[in-house]
Order: sequence, then structure tokens, then C-alpha cells
Amino acid sequence: MDYQIIFKQKILHPLGRALSFPEIQHASPLINGGNFLYYWMYAYHREKQGTKTKVQEQESIRMWFDEFPWLNKYSVRPTLIHRLLSTWNGSSPDVLGRDFTKTQLREFSLALLESSPNFMDKVKRYQSWLGKDTCVINIRRGDYYMHQHLIDQYGLDNEKYVKAALAQVSDKFTRFCIVSDDIAWCQEYIAPLVQGEIFYNRNRQDLFDDLALLVAAPALILANSTFSFWGGHLGDSLNPERCVLAPPYHFRNSDGSYNRERFDGSWIVVEIDD
Repeated sequence: MDYQIIFKQKILHPLGRALSFPEIQHASPLINGGNFLYYWMYAYHREKQGTKTKVQEQESIRMWFDEFPWLNKYSVRPTLIHRLLSTWNGSSPDVLGRDFTKTQLREFSLALLESSPNFMDKVKRYQSWLGKDTCVINIRRGDYYMHQHLIDQYGLDNEKYVKAALAQVSDKFTRFCIVSDDIAWCQEYIAPLVQGEIFYNRNRQDLFDDLALLVAAPALILANSTFSFWGGHLGDSLNPERCVLAPPYHFRNSDGSYNRERFDGSWIVVEIDD
């Protein structure tokens, strides 16, 4: 019997709740903003249900507070006293249909967007810039292709995927905007697959320009990353009728099967030969 755990559960945690210490969602310093949005959504709904809840801050996501100051409300830099008196949640509440509903997802998405007039101004500018005949193609490269264990888990034949996805895009989309963390690679390998006008955001300042483009897109081909998924979710909350195509998987499970737990059911999954 672990008396330390019992002491925390029976004495410290009830005392912490009585003193208004929040439940804290544990967050790894290795994850990024896309993952954190699931955690912030969890805190948002927990607080609405009456349980004071915060997300553990990490250096990697503080830039999000500049773009969305509202997220500060659901974040905390834990101190020693938090570690003693707060209840900690170590799970990842990020699966649609298990950890949150489609209604909860849309509610949080709209609340997040409405909280930042600055970000919504970007979205509106990009909506005008893209027009109604543009499909945005998002390609994730970066660390997915730098380490063998990540290649094995997240690696995707992007050329085959994009080619198959484009075959399912309506003919009314004749312009294609490529958004990526590796534009040079896309110019060499993705651009030749596209039949139509290709362009890039030459005025990009940071990742929030990328996110705003995904949100503004009239049609969207997603990358297999949580950042891209949130571009899908946020944009769908504004324009639920738009066409969104998803890759065959987010990542491969340990048994080789495809993990699609974070996909929205309205997205069209593009199947390709592995």
C-alpha cells in the first residue's frame, strides 16, 4: 500500500480543493500548440462544469498567449504548493467521441476564435486573398522526417497522398496555396503534382499565419499533425460545409494499424497504398 498516494488523495487533494487550488492538466515540454489546444479545451469544459482546471504551462507554447490572451485564463505555472495540493491529470483528453463531443469541440473553437480579434482579422484577410476557388494544401515535414523512430510512426508518402487527395477535390478549385514548414521540399516534390495555379504566403510572419490560412481555406488538404487538425476544426466551426480531406492516418499504432482517433467524422479520409 502506497501511503504517500493515500495521503495525497485523502488529505492534500481535498484540502487543495477547499483552498481553490485547481486541477492541473500535465503537459510535456516536448509537445506543441496543437496538442495543447486539446488540453485547453479540456480545461475550458471542466471549468464550465464547475471544476477549476488549468493547463501546465511550458515554454514552447507561451507564444500562444500573445495571439490568444484568453488562454492565460486556463493556464498555470505550477509551484511547489501546486504539486502538493492540486490534483493532476496525466491523461491526454484528445480523442473526439471519447473525451469530448462534436458540440463541445465547436463551442470551444468558436470561443477561442472570438477571443482574439487580431487572429480573426488575419482569417478575414486570408479569406479575401484566397477567394472561393482555392484549395489549401498543408504539408508537415520537420522532425517527422529527421529521426527514424518518428519516420516509422508518422512518416507519410506525401506525394502519393496529395496526388490522391487532389483527385477528390472539385474542379471548381483551380488555385492551390501550399502551407508547410518546408516550402523548398514542397516546391520540388508537391508542386509538380498540382494542375492549376500554385502560390505560397510570401508574407508569412509566424505559425499563426499558417493556422489562419488553414482556418480560412474554402477547401483543405490536411497534414497528419494536430496543428493541421486544429486548422480543420477551427475552420469547420466557421464554415461547416467546406471540403476537408484527411491523410490515411495521424500515425501508425505499434501493431501497424492506422490511428485516426483525432479525425473529425466529416473529413474525407484519403486512402493510399502503404
